[in-house]
Amino acid sequence: DYLFFGVEAGLVGLAAFCILLALVLRHAVARDARSEAAPLAAALVALAVHGIVDVPLRLPATTAVFCLVVVAVLDYKARASPASLRLLSVPERIGVVLVMVLALAQSVRLLLVDRWLQGARDAWVAGRPAQAEQLALRGLRFEPTHGELWDVLARARLRLGDDDGAFVAAREAQQILPTADDTYIIAEIERRRGRHEEAIEELRALHETLPGLIRPRVLLAETYIEAGQSDQARAMLLQVLSMHAKFPSTEEGQLRAR
Repeated sequence: DYLFFGVEAGLVGLAAFCILLALVLRHAVARDARSEAAPLAAALVALAVHGIVDVPLRLPATTAVFCLVVVAVLDYKARASPASLRLLSVPERIGVVLVMVLALAQSVRLLLVDRWLQGARDAWVAGRPAQAEQLALRGLRFEPTHGELWDVLARARLRLGDDDGAFVAAREAQQILPTADDTYIIAEIERRRGRHEEAIEELRALHETLPGLIRPRVLLAETYIEAGQSDQARAMLLQVLSMHAKFPSTEEGQLRAR
């Protein structure tokens, strides 16, 4: 969890979270609130230790429990000593303000980015690639490392005939959130450019990584044919015809027929 905070919000965000945690624990072990708040403090410590080796705060249910425990500790402290919570030191006030600002900024960003991602997907499904491209670009201005937005952008640009733009977007998506679809886009563009060896390398890596997929093998065989490597193509197609289907589908049947 701490690595996540450091990567997503930087050292400022990580420091703000740690300050908030330390502040709440300090109030929990204060003499006037210790009897009621000590069990809650133990829960916070357990979550904090768990977060060193796992990501409990990535799960909404665990995050909700964490927030409820924090509020309960502060409530006990406020009722035990109403004036104590107002006497925060300057670092504590800065920490609380930073947490609030970061939480608000992150919430707004996530809401906007998710909205644009869904809009881009809907536009793509509806056959409006130009609109999908614009919405994806809008989301990427807020979150340039969003793999799903890069993926939608690559597919939209490919349909618009922008091979160069689609290639760049697919590469970005591949580096952030690798999917088979991005490899297909890259291989298709490489084939159009006559760079068969590069396309073969992409498809070979995919079928070795996901050996149960038929489509990479069919595309690889077709690329072998275009490159004049008929023996390799024949061997790959024979593999396809002899493969056992784990999840039979219409698409798989069409690939076998092809």
